[in-house]
Amino acid sequence: MAIKADHYILMAVNTLCIIAFLLVPPERRREAHVIVLFHQLITWILGIFAVEWGLLAYPVRMFHIGSHTSITFEYIAYPVIAVYFNLIYPAGVKALWQTVYYMLVAMAIVVPELWFKNHTELIMYLHWFWYWTWLSVMGTLWMTRMFYTWFFRTTDTGKHRIVFIAEEPVLRGSDK
Repeated sequence: MAIKADHYILMAVNTLCIIAFLLVPPERRREAHVIVLFHQLITWILGIFAVEWGLLAYPVRMFHIGSHTSITFEYIAYPVIAVYFNLIYPAGVKALWQTVYYMLVAMAIVVPELWFKNHTELIMYLHWFWYWTWLSVMGTLWMTRMFYTWFFRTTDTGKHRIVFIAEEPVLRGSDK
């Protein structure tokens, strides 16, 4: 099987995303891991539905026998984008600017996808439209943001809500 230019694009995107993930500051890596895992959970479910329902097709993809969805987008690129989306989220600003942030990040994903659709065989819209991608990106980023603020007990004002569960671990049955 000859390697097509599309395979080189996949390799480049995977490499850039891995480098971007490794560039997350060490003090924020715990947050990055949680974001990636939660976002992969969402995109795995939605990506499989979209492909199995015949809405999208990925003619050129990694692991073409194992999965019909795009491993590169659903499990590597998009979760890394979600990491940076959450880590540099404009918390503490007006809701209007937060909405604009969602819209701009969604467009930053839709525009390259449209280019890939028109110039490569990485993605084909069967019964899909670009605005569905835009809406689904905004929805999944919102779900990830809600999980992130819940899990790390932060607010969109940028302040951490401190929750003390116990001063010290209490061992049941001990004499101390």
